[in-house]
Amino acid sequence: MLKKLFILLLFVFSINCISAQNANAINIDFNSDQKVYVAGELVWVDGKIDNTVSSKFIDVSLIDRTGIEKAIVTLLNREGRFSGYIEVPKEIRSDFYFLDCSIKGVSTKSTVLPIMIIHPAYPPLACQIIDQTPSSSPTDASETIIISGRKIYPVRGEVKFDVTGVAELNDISVNVVRDDMLSAYADSIITRYDLFASHPAKGDIEAEGHQVIARVLSIETGLPVKGIGVYASIMGHQANMSYEISNAIGEIKFLFSPVLNETRIVFSVPEKEANRVKVEMVDEAIAHEPIIFPCLQLRQEMRDDIEERLLNVSVMKQYALNEIKQGDGIEFDTTDFYGKPDARYLLDNYVRFPDMKEILFEFVPEARVKKATTDSGFIIEVLNDPYKRYFNESAMVMLDGVPIQNVNELLEFDPLKLKSIDVMSRLYYLGDIHLNGIVNYKSYSKDLAGFTLTPAEVIYPFRGAQFFPVPRFFKHQALRKNGLPDFRNLLFRDIGSNGNLRQQANLIFSASDSKGNFKVIIRGWNKASKRVIGNSSFSVQ
Repeated sequence: MLKKLFILLLFVFSINCISAQNANAINIDFNSDQKVYVAGELVWVDGKIDNTVSSKFIDVSLIDRTGIEKAIVTLLNREGRFSGYIEVPKEIRSDFYFLDCSIKGVSTKSTVLPIMIIHPAYPPLACQIIDQTPSSSPTDASETIIISGRKIYPVRGEVKFDVTGVAELNDISVNVVRDDMLSAYADSIITRYDLFASHPAKGDIEAEGHQVIARVLSIETGLPVKGIGVYASIMGHQANMSYEISNAIGEIKFLFSPVLNETRIVFSVPEKEANRVKVEMVDEAIAHEPIIFPCLQLRQEMRDDIEERLLNVSVMKQYALNEIKQGDGIEFDTTDFYGKPDARYLLDNYVRFPDMKEILFEFVPEARVKKATTDSGFIIEVLNDPYKRYFNESAMVMLDGVPIQNVNELLEFDPLKLKSIDVMSRLYYLGDIHLNGIVNYKSYSKDLAGFTLTPAEVIYPFRGAQFFPVPRFFKHQALRKNGLPDFRNLLFRDIGSNGNLRQQANLIFSASDSKGNFKVIIRGWNKASKRVIGNSSFSVQ
């Protein structure tokens, strides 16, 4: 009897814990620029978090109706606001897909945005869910934003609209998108559904930067190995390295300052341990639930609109006109983990010798090549500047922020691939260890420039954060002068237009070469934290 009572109490306690976690979930609300895309196009998103979150990052995933993740990006959290883009995979079947948000280490409830994606070579699969009654009634935003202007504009002409009703709004966004049979079809289905996803807290909150978890395992038994020191390095022009020792379950947690864009991470174990242990990166991806949603039904009369969108994306890619401005005027720390080096040598300022040893001998007095005492190889020693004498042991030698254990191979490397050399000519402490100086070679390509690592290193892809990217559009006068074709499905976008719309009460942008109907959509948030939306249509002829 007591056992049954205990189980019952435990069950009730578990339910209460889950309910409490869901009740404390952080709400994420976000929007996409359009509802219709073709393969290879960029999906621009922006959103807000309803509460203060210490995490520096928000993950945005593109998932299919079964919950399988097709793409994911990490965006920076800027005081509860985030924005960026996710590229539609080039090999993706035509269907409705879904955008979902999550925050590592935080329980969240996120808006789920359905979007329609078309691939000309992969038509929609046969589907039984042609239509159904929505499970919830969507909340229609009150249209208090009034947008007025001409209804017809010439190609490459200046488009101007007067806007009222935005004086008291915050976080205003503007999107001007193609308005055709495809968008009308997508709207007719998507706007009928309010979809949400709840994600329990998983992992640790990334309040300082990226946290990466790895495990050290025995090659022979597959069991965890304790006490193995591992370097983890983010490959790139900015050296970002961490050193930790595996715990009783073979686990290591590395912490890195924020990293920008896609790159790779390298785990390095001592070469003497390479035949005994291996390092595996732990996958911390969240799970997405399947979504019941009407399937995509394309019709023959949509063909012209599909071809128009495909042509526009193809032209923009061919002429590299999808310019993206990084940073949005925000400064970002790009310091190497060792801070300001004691010496930095830009090799283009010197005679380019074809031999790596000659470069150190001629230009870098803080470092010298010396025969190793244990074998026939070489080591690089660094001057211990405070004591004016060289360390007796090898320095930490790096290429693009990655420790190099085979110095002999590096000394045979092509120096014309190198841009600079940083030298720390003093003792440097990294976690529980010290380094006898640092020599960090930086290549032009920032990705090892073809240098081959030893079996003691293992490489994984690493997803850095987008640095507040914004699309760049030609202004009216510049557009009239350049001779490049300009075809855009997204005619204009601005998520920082609060000041302009409030002070000038107008919206000005340029039409492109693409003819057809377009829609201006302005969103904002009132003082009661309710979404407000307004739209207006026009055509380019």
